[in-house]
Order: sequence, then C-alpha cells, then structure tokens
Amino acid sequence: MFLSFLLCIQQYLSYIIGCSLSEHTDVADPINGTNNCSEEQLLNITFKMCDTAGSGEVHASTVMQYLQDITAQNPEMDRLLLLHDILDPRRQDIILNRETFHTAMKKWIAVCKEDW
Repeated sequence: MFLSFLLCIQQYLSYIIGCSLSEHTDVADPINGTNNCSEEQLLNITFKMCDTAGSGEVHASTVMQYLQDITAQNPEMDRLLLLHDILDPRRQDIILNRETFHTAMKKWIAVCKEDW
C-alpha cells in the first residue's frame, strides 16, 4: 500500500509540474487502477515524507529537495521556482508546520491550475 501511495504522489507531482491539471482532485493509482488519492492525502503524505523526525515541522529546503527528487525536475524549472517563492520567498530555509505547508502547497497547485 505504501508503494502505491508513493507512486501516486510521484505521478501527481510530476503531473503538476509538467502538464496542465484537470478539474479532478483524485489521481489514478497505477497499481490498483483506481482513483483513490485525494489532494489532501497527497499533501499529508508529502509532508510526512519530508518530516522524517516526526516533529510536525519541515524545512522549506527539505520540501524542495523531496519534490526535485521524486519529479526529477531541475530546481530552476519555473514551477519549482514558483513553489520555492511561495514556501520561502526570502530563501531563509524557514520551518513550515503542517498547516502552513498545506496552505502554501494548495496556493501553488491553484496557481498551476490557472496557468494551464
């Protein structure tokens, strides 16, 4: 099940960065052939993957590195730069709690949807 969610996150985030977004908040699960990952679940899982200490906080740089790793995208790519600007505009490697992370990610996703 964990592998399924990890693949779902990778597919979803790659889709956000590389393509236009559909109106759907669910993403196809490539293993089970179902749509079972909501945007909220994906954000929770992404946060958990970045919060390796289980502290409830993550550094902006950790989020950026994780997204670069799973999407194989250059950090200079427009959409990743946009996310970095939203998460940490002054590049001070700020610490984000779950709520702040969710707010920033949802803002980024909304901007990406508008662009396409």
